[in-house]
Amino acid sequence: NRSRWIQAQSRMGTTDHSSGGWCQGASLLERQPEMAREAPGVAQERHQSGLKGCELNELALFTGAGGGLLGSLLLGWRPVCGVESNPYCREVILRRQEEGCLPPFPLWDDIRTFDGRPWGGKVDIVTGGFPCQPWSAAGKREGEEDERNLWPDTIRTIRSVRPRYVLL
Repeated sequence: NRSRWIQAQSRMGTTDHSSGGWCQGASLLERQPEMAREAPGVAQERHQSGLKGCELNELALFTGAGGGLLGSLLLGWRPVCGVESNPYCREVILRRQEEGCLPPFPLWDDIRTFDGRPWGGKVDIVTGGFPCQPWSAAGKREGEEDERNLWPDTIRTIRSVRPRYVLL
């Protein structure tokens, strides 16, 4: 079970009707880490050189509909990969990419099967707001027993990517 790479039909040039029309299975190891345009040290050197902004390559976990990504763009960060399980939110991000509001980057649909190792050395910062319902005082407080507990997958991804920065 590998995560699926989500790509808009208009960029794919083909339609895979077996998986909802805009979702095509793909191996993370075979595709997309090359989309990261700079190694992590380049961003740091640019920032230390006195240039405005700090251009960081971002891996965005739990992207939602992309509000955090828009904030990241305002900071000068470059999203190079995203992970989001909600189909509606993924569709919103894909439409924003088609419209040019967001740059193109691969989008995976499940952090539980996402392999961050190929992104090591290509990502400066990992961002995300992992689900807090398993631990919330307003919820059932099932903690580790809650199926929505994605903290173990979040920390696994961070450890495999080994970014310089993490913002959760």
